[in-house]
Amino acid sequence: MAYTDFTAKDLRLQFGVEMHGKSLFEQVEPVFPSEWLITTLKMGRKFGLDTPKSYQERLTSPIMMELSTLNNHDFAIHSGANLDTDEGLGLYGECDFLFSFNKILDFVLPPVFYVMEAKTMNVEETAAQLVGAKIMNDTQNKPMNTIYGCATTGEEWRFMQYSDNQISVDKTCYSIKHLPKILGILQHIVEESRKQFPELAAVA
Repeated sequence: MAYTDFTAKDLRLQFGVEMHGKSLFEQVEPVFPSEWLITTLKMGRKFGLDTPKSYQERLTSPIMMELSTLNNHDFAIHSGANLDTDEGLGLYGECDFLFSFNKILDFVLPPVFYVMEAKTMNVEETAAQLVGAKIMNDTQNKPMNTIYGCATTGEEWRFMQYSDNQISVDKTCYSIKHLPKILGILQHIVEESRKQFPELAAVA
């Protein structure tokens, strides 16, 4: 078993994780994109759908770059890195994007605070990655009370939150047409995650 194989039932039986729907980010304020991001996304969409993977990359990568710039590049963004926490438990495999406050880019180190699956809208796979990220953080003495995730096609974005062994899947699926809201949620995730490490909040 790997992240791609997990179901909600597996997560409940193996780790005691419960999944449910919840409104998570209704009160989050939008963050308006730069002209660069608007232009880049328009260009990316004009190339059309050659393969789902390349199309998703053209939409998601610029958004991740914009978010990093908004935050003075104070966290690492890993693209296509393995989150190999415990192969015996099935917690291994590739993540499309990982955010970590450890800025070493050569390999993934905790604290991981956001995971994103951008190949399919597979909420269960993303949920399993969240479990893997939490266990990695805990076992390497960088515990986080709350970790965030997202499953996206590039066009549609479904966010989730992992806290107290509960994974809350946002009831709202956001369209890229509402890009300021998506950017606002991502910025909210960075800010809320940073608060869990006072030493980071102090220099932000």
